[in-house]
Amino acid sequence: MRAWSWVGTATGAMPAVLLIVMGYRRRWVAEDTFISLRVVRHLLAGNGPVYSLGERVEAYTHPLWLVLLTAWGALGGPLEVGAVAMGLLLSVGGLLAAQAGSARLAQHRDGLNASRQRRVPVPLGAAVLVAIPATWDFATSGLETGLIFGWLGAAFSLLVRLCVPSTTTVGVSGLARSAAGSRWVVTAVVLGLGPLIRPDLAIFSGGFLVALLVAYASARGRRQGIIGGGSLLLAAGALPAAYQLFRMGYFAALVPNTALAKEAGAAYWSQGWHYAEDFFGTYALWVPLLPILGWWATGVANAWSRRDLARSAVLMAPVLAAVVHAGFVIRVGGDFMHGRFLLPSLFGALLPVATVAVPWPSRRAWPSLVSGAGAGLVIAWVVVCALWLRVPYAGDVGPVGIADERGFYARLAGRSNPVTADDYGVTFWVQVGRSWRARAEQQHLDSPPRPVLLMDSPGGDDSRVAEIPLAPTIADDVALVATLRNVGLAGYGAGPRVHVVDRLGLGDPIAARLRPTARGRPGHEKYLGDPWVVARFAEPAFATTPEAVAAREALACDDLSALRRAVEEPLTVHRFLANVRLAWTLRGLRIPPDPVDARAALCGQSEAP
Repeated sequence: MRAWSWVGTATGAMPAVLLIVMGYRRRWVAEDTFISLRVVRHLLAGNGPVYSLGERVEAYTHPLWLVLLTAWGALGGPLEVGAVAMGLLLSVGGLLAAQAGSARLAQHRDGLNASRQRRVPVPLGAAVLVAIPATWDFATSGLETGLIFGWLGAAFSLLVRLCVPSTTTVGVSGLARSAAGSRWVVTAVVLGLGPLIRPDLAIFSGGFLVALLVAYASARGRRQGIIGGGSLLLAAGALPAAYQLFRMGYFAALVPNTALAKEAGAAYWSQGWHYAEDFFGTYALWVPLLPILGWWATGVANAWSRRDLARSAVLMAPVLAAVVHAGFVIRVGGDFMHGRFLLPSLFGALLPVATVAVPWPSRRAWPSLVSGAGAGLVIAWVVVCALWLRVPYAGDVGPVGIADERGFYARLAGRSNPVTADDYGVTFWVQVGRSWRARAEQQHLDSPPRPVLLMDSPGGDDSRVAEIPLAPTIADDVALVATLRNVGLAGYGAGPRVHVVDRLGLGDPIAARLRPTARGRPGHEKYLGDPWVVARFAEPAFATTPEAVAAREALACDDLSALRRAVEEPLTVHRFLANVRLAWTLRGLRIPPDPVDARAALCGQSEAP
């Protein structure tokens, strides 16, 4: 087994080194990340996980990532730098963990076939992942992708170590008997964290937990397996269930507000296929996936022929979960950022083959030649992809609404590595956010009648600004209400005393529940018009247009009134329990974007009284 020592050490570190180098070279923080960082600032200030004061909205999809960012902020570190550093470290850690788990699988096979041909570990699957430029971009970005990589790799490695014996152990039961019950429970808890990282990762949690239950039943027998398996499921689901209860009671919703804004429950197959083609086609991923998954199929067949159910489950679970996950992403229409939502699918499919066992040349030349040719093809593709394969719309938005997000914002910022808000200082969003903050601070000092600033910027400028006094019902801590389409950088710079109305819905409870009139670019299909903003935030005397009057009346009717009370009233025990019930009641609420239509639908009247 010397080959496993020196060759494994020499080649195993190469993908991680490439990821560190390229991830650092392309470090950046996405505009959407600043939405989460604004929530973190509210948390650190003691205001709760809200986007704006006076309104409880879950403007994030990654509770666990939010916890890590908040912990970093509590230590006094710059939030943007922490997001980049943790993202890159978690990405590299997840990659190394995946390689360790797959190497153990390959060693187990080698150990059982020691009398046959010697094999060499080569990190082909890991190399495929890190050769893709989208991986370099989202290893940082400040979004939760780094945590996804870290969790997928760690979960897989823990599962392998628990369920697959070492080469010195014969049979699954030998390892299982030596494993304390606490190891099973800890592994189950880690496997269950998927929904807390992002809701769609529940697919991977489910796949991993099935493999864990199969291994547990194989080790302990059917009767003990059923009882113990139930305990493992309870352990895995405890934290996600606790947060789901919190979500329902605090936000009065079953899913994050961002999922409502993006209509994550609706099918959008045509855009989803565009998204898949944009990712898989750009990098010709079928070239490395066909041979590399051949190693996976061979491993599954080997484990199945030996009736090794535990190893079969560990090999199959992440790949099948990845296929289901990719199908889900395609069904909902993908994302507007190139590759982002399909990177977890790809990494999941590559987990069992992050490291593969390539045979040494021997007299049995045919298997060696086939494996060598496959490995050579993958390595050639890795070189070509890393050096030349790029999206055709580099630095811009493609024809179907998918963007080279990093390139786009680096170009706008005029910097190769825009990380902090200061790095984006030349952009309209940072400048307008800072102007809002200065105005809010002046309002606090002068105490004149408080205005609401209505700002539409479809062209990226502040050409139209209207100032209207705020309604007396607005929270006292709010000095200014401002509206915009892109609210990440602007909201982050505006500070806590500015209530930022997200017209696209990610951070707004009304805009998120607007009924889309037509499907378009994911995350950009809804728009909260001026009448809704005036009706909610302006003094009633200024809501005089027919549309604003209709919006004000719609807001006072049944479901919309209940929603506003749920997210605006002070949080008491009674309010929390009422919100848990309302979360189910309001799960299907969709509001016609036209206020007159909304009044007719919600109040049963189409004409003003």
